[in-house]
Amino acid sequence: MNDHPACLTIAGSDSGGGAGIQADLKTFHSLGVYGSSIIAALTAQNTLGVQSILRIETSFVESQMRSVLEDLEIKAIKTGMLHNSANVIAISNMIREHRIKNVVVDPVMMAKGGHHLLEDSGIEAYRTQLIPLSLIITPNAPEACLLLKRDPDSIKSIQDMKDAALELHESLHVPYVLIKGGHVMTSDEHGNPIAIDVLFDAVKNSYFQLENPRIQTKNTHGTGCTYSAAICSYLALGHSVGESVAKANAYVHNAILHAFPMGHGHGPLNHFSSNLIPSMTQTMSPSDGPTTFFQRLKLSCADRWTEYVDGPFVQRLKSRSLSLDGFKRYLVQDYLFLLEFARCHALFCAKSKNYEQMKSRSEKVQAMISEMQLHITVCQSLGMSWEELNSASSLPETRAYTDFLKEKSLHGDLEMAVAMAPCQIGYAEIGDAVFKTTEKKDDHFQRWIDTYAGVDFQSGVKTTMDELNELARGSSPEKFKELQVIFEDAVRLEIQFFSMAL
Repeated sequence: MNDHPACLTIAGSDSGGGAGIQADLKTFHSLGVYGSSIIAALTAQNTLGVQSILRIETSFVESQMRSVLEDLEIKAIKTGMLHNSANVIAISNMIREHRIKNVVVDPVMMAKGGHHLLEDSGIEAYRTQLIPLSLIITPNAPEACLLLKRDPDSIKSIQDMKDAALELHESLHVPYVLIKGGHVMTSDEHGNPIAIDVLFDAVKNSYFQLENPRIQTKNTHGTGCTYSAAICSYLALGHSVGESVAKANAYVHNAILHAFPMGHGHGPLNHFSSNLIPSMTQTMSPSDGPTTFFQRLKLSCADRWTEYVDGPFVQRLKSRSLSLDGFKRYLVQDYLFLLEFARCHALFCAKSKNYEQMKSRSEKVQAMISEMQLHITVCQSLGMSWEELNSASSLPETRAYTDFLKEKSLHGDLEMAVAMAPCQIGYAEIGDAVFKTTEKKDDHFQRWIDTYAGVDFQSGVKTTMDELNELARGSSPEKFKELQVIFEDAVRLEIQFFSMAL
């Protein structure tokens, strides 16, 4: 397997080096993919704006594309400035001919300074030819409006962004739509300016928000090009669309954060900053849920998280097709797990630095004791005596998980909190989803469902997320990479744990 998959950018050349082909190739190299390029237009351009454009004959665009595709195994393509409808149509035909699936379309229409980069007829070619072939499109708010034949300033809120993303999916048949929110002024609950992008995932029929503090800088030239090139890179590296978007968003945020002045206008991003890994402040969350550090961790292994909270165990719980023997086996092992989990949390409590922390953590230990009582009661209703439950032995999956937690308890508070988070927060997500999507029944499963969907458990999980946010404050990007590994290990152990019931 090639460790450096090849990507292809089809875009315009920026003589100033900050956007277009130049920005794309820098991004590809920075993220560890091989970059190839097709120049669709030449611009005389610098940080002050676009001075002139030279059209490239469509036949030569086709020749470039044929040369690349007949030789290189291209894992993903991104398109940027294509300039005219003839280029859009020709490129669409080549993508169709070579059956390329990972196509990222950045429908570049206008430069930051207002110079038009696409002839008017090109918009319809995008709509009818190229976008229906794409996996994801990445318009900013004005570009989304033009694709929808609306006033360019009609997207003014997060809800407008969601509505536009859904309409673009429905009208242009593209499975993923990312509306970039750089042109939409938003702020957090404290009035601080933030930048929010909205991703619509038609596969899951869900919206996701990506939120960052808005950086006060004029060094943003090439942001859209870099964003789509980063998504293309992560797709080529094998990440899902959601993961690719989140990682690309963090990459761009840090590239802006570490940019340095260049030229007399809007300077370029720093594509090679040493800190180009997901920032601690960037998050991606379901748009109707809280934006937390936990959500950033969760997205770092999105596919595995879905396997945990909506895998075979949960599906059978929803349909009530989980066997009672399997459910009882799970309850016994979860009871034994909770004994060790509570002990680890008691140690977490012992490390408390103040009264409020100790009170919060001790309440969680008490909540785990209540969970154990639930397991005892349900096991007894299934014909298992207290003596049998108390003399049961842990299975290998249980021991693997508890050994992992014990080892992490020897580290700092943040490592310990991350290791414990998937269990606590995942169960709340599962309980809430099962409760909302199934009919309430008087059976052995319902008390389990009611407990984890209940107000007490759900409010306790909110406290867990708040504490995780606080512990993570000020952590370095390098530390985040360590925490990602811990988190993914814990999610993997949860999946193995549930498998004991199947």
